[in-house]
Amino acid sequence: MAAGSAWAVTLPQISVSDVTIAAPASGTAEATFVVTLSEASSTTVTVRYRTADGSATAGDDYQPTTGTLRFAPGETSKTVTVTVNASPVPVAEKVFYLQLFDPSKATIARPQGTATIINDLPAISISDTFIAEPPPGGINRALFTVTLSAPTSRTVRVAFTTANGSAVAGEDYEPESGVLTFRPGQASATVSVVVKNDLVSSPDQIFWLKLANPSNGQLARAAGQATIVDSDRIISMNDTAILQPPPGTEAVALFEVVLSEPTSGSTQPAAGFPTSEPASVDFTTADGSAVAGEDYVSVAGTLLFPPGESVETISVPVRNNGVPANDKAFFIKLTNPTNARLARSMGTATIVVSNRTVAIEDTTVTDTDTPGNAANFVVSLSAASPEPITVRYATADGTALAGVDYAASRGTVVFPPGELSTRITIPLLTDVATHTAETPETFFVDLLAADNATIARTRATATIVDTNAFISVGDTSVMADPSADVEAVFSVSLTGDAPTSPIRVIFTTADGTATAPADYQSTTGTVTIAAGQTTATLAVPVTPHPEEGPDKTFSVRLSGVSSGRIVNGKATATIVTRGRGYWLAAADGGVFTFGNARFLGSAGDLELNSPIVSMAATPTGQGYWLVAADGGVFSFGDAGFFGSTGSIPLNGPIVGMAATPTGQGYWLVAADGGIFNFGDAGFFGSGARQTLSGAVVAMAATPSGGGYWLVASDGGVFAFGDAGFFGSASGTDASVVGIVPTPNGRGYWLAASDGAVLSFGDARLFGSIGGTSLKGSIVGMAPTR
Repeated sequence: MAAGSAWAVTLPQISVSDVTIAAPASGTAEATFVVTLSEASSTTVTVRYRTADGSATAGDDYQPTTGTLRFAPGETSKTVTVTVNASPVPVAEKVFYLQLFDPSKATIARPQGTATIINDLPAISISDTFIAEPPPGGINRALFTVTLSAPTSRTVRVAFTTANGSAVAGEDYEPESGVLTFRPGQASATVSVVVKNDLVSSPDQIFWLKLANPSNGQLARAAGQATIVDSDRIISMNDTAILQPPPGTEAVALFEVVLSEPTSGSTQPAAGFPTSEPASVDFTTADGSAVAGEDYVSVAGTLLFPPGESVETISVPVRNNGVPANDKAFFIKLTNPTNARLARSMGTATIVVSNRTVAIEDTTVTDTDTPGNAANFVVSLSAASPEPITVRYATADGTALAGVDYAASRGTVVFPPGELSTRITIPLLTDVATHTAETPETFFVDLLAADNATIARTRATATIVDTNAFISVGDTSVMADPSADVEAVFSVSLTGDAPTSPIRVIFTTADGTATAPADYQSTTGTVTIAAGQTTATLAVPVTPHPEEGPDKTFSVRLSGVSSGRIVNGKATATIVTRGRGYWLAAADGGVFTFGNARFLGSAGDLELNSPIVSMAATPTGQGYWLVAADGGVFSFGDAGFFGSTGSIPLNGPIVGMAATPTGQGYWLVAADGGIFNFGDAGFFGSGARQTLSGAVVAMAATPSGGGYWLVASDGGVFAFGDAGFFGSASGTDASVVGIVPTPNGRGYWLAASDGAVLSFGDARLFGSIGGTSLKGSIVGMAPTR
């Protein structure tokens, strides 16, 4: 690469998860690592993997494995399964690792996942909950209960975060995230989420609390649903029919009373909807052609709906007075509701003397990519029977085909004595969950014969509706330019099958700490996911920011789609205005400034025992350190001294240093990859035992202080801890001597000995001194903050 040129790398990033698994008492179990791609690629992405020992030993505690993962175009997730052996000697826990290496068409952001094998791992579950919508201006709290299958002597932790359903964070509820901790012996905990009234009349809405990343536990039920119940509940009741019992005996007529939401244009409930407060209603029987005391037993009372319940029943004994007659009827009347209003206050019970009939209802099933999806047909009986009723049925093709779209079935369904409804379930096949046709498909269930009943409706239709497009938008960040517009680029992605025709997604921007038009251009428009594709991008112009300052944010919200469903419709863009300059240090201790970097001193006039090899800046940008090859450290500005290796025998010379985010410590790295930490710097690994094609020459820390990068003279980059890999400079003309990350850790610069600067990830090029005549070669670099 010519001096002074720059590279830009925008490859997707690969990460591997950690996993915790209960040690099997006998036999084996499986530890499953999830390997993810940060975004779908249009080409095949590959990465190799291998297991590595920690305190767990290959062969004894687990079966070693190696291999190659291939992400086909559009795929973003793969799994690697490792067999875990039963241990003859129980221990508290052991660990082993899955390591990623040798990526193709991608970079590695998180190269190592940890598997923790624990004895007696408890199962973690979360409950659903109901909460009443508060009055305008008020709040309520939805309480989710998280439980362990059994108390444990260890501390158990699990992360949680809210997720939108039909309820939207910020409008209907306040988003929450965090980590729930179970102390030793504790088996239950709660998470509270504030629920608001958005002043818009609507049906009940739902949101989710999702669990992830358990520590010392395993997820059994990882998502709980909260239903925000509209306060305008209605109470309705059904009619019923009962076969007249033999003379001298009794049967029971059951009335179903439902607490529900009103449906447009009708008082009939669409489904049961509980309330978070008790509801009640009084009831009493009334004569029709049936007479109390002769044909049925008069009843009266109060029906109670406890919180969370939506359906209750009223039982009325029915008699046979021995006098031949036609069908008869009596009524149940509802009065005096509390915490609800009456929609249908009277139900009719028909005492059936004539024959019963059977009918089957049509159904519609939405393809949601859910394993085990099925079409359910409701089969009803006109009147209950004291004896079982058996009905024979068989499926038949429509536009959907047996063996391709659904499982052909032939069999019987039975109404037990007293039951008025049953169900026929027809499994849908995998092809239904993967086809790309947009036209609904149909098949049929035919009722063939019935014992002790007449078939009134012989055929029902199942309609399969394809909704295989789940659309989301991801967060992004952009480094603002002092004098020119740049763009914040959001990725809009589709999970599921690539569409056969374009999908148009409507979006609009909204202020956060960044405001339009001072910080960015307010934008409303449409982004199109092309046919056959699963991703698209939308760009929002970011205005020039001449002055540095704190990061600012704005958001993009997806508000509509031409087809499919929005599942994550809001994303945040972070405008970064820090990091617009850097220093270069020469071997004789000279310091050169670029951009907004200030000169705070140098070692150019000092008599050095060894040449200067690297430098690092303080978090304030008001100081820096220089380090010599013997490990001597020189501090300037507000940089403090925390130690050196000047008096320690080294296997290789010191070649680089990096500061912690607090400025209260630093790392030194030797040419053989050895790491020395001082102050509050932590140790996350080294390259001392790796075979290197070029000596290590520099290092840099991540913004969190939870990891670092090492760079070799040939431009190779090695990532440890939470450091991500964004590219390397293999093949550059001059030797690489330094590495500097961007403020958000999503990119870095490499400096060459001739003064050339190379940029990767979101790093921007501000200049270089490639080709300049220097008293000493360039040996390092550091950024402003």
